[in-house]
Amino acid sequence: MFSLPILSSFQLRKQLLLFIYVVGQNVNAAMVREGLAWHYKKYSKDGELAELENEARDAKQGLWADPEPIAPWTWRKQQREVE
Repeated sequence: MFSLPILSSFQLRKQLLLFIYVVGQNVNAAMVREGLAWHYKKYSKDGELAELENEARDAKQGLWADPEPIAPWTWRKQQREVE
């Protein structure tokens, strides 16, 4: 059986932020490192995540391979404006 223990979480403005560790590895950091997730700087001041995102951007990994990636919060705002 595989489980994802949540080490810590907190909620800001209806945004639930989770820090997930599997076998001692920070899943959040791994996803940002591989360009599979954004570091949401508005709610997180984590310097490690910021640096990992910058490295992924520079290497054009994952979503950063797109010349004009759209942040999830920007995409959601655009969808609300269309509706």
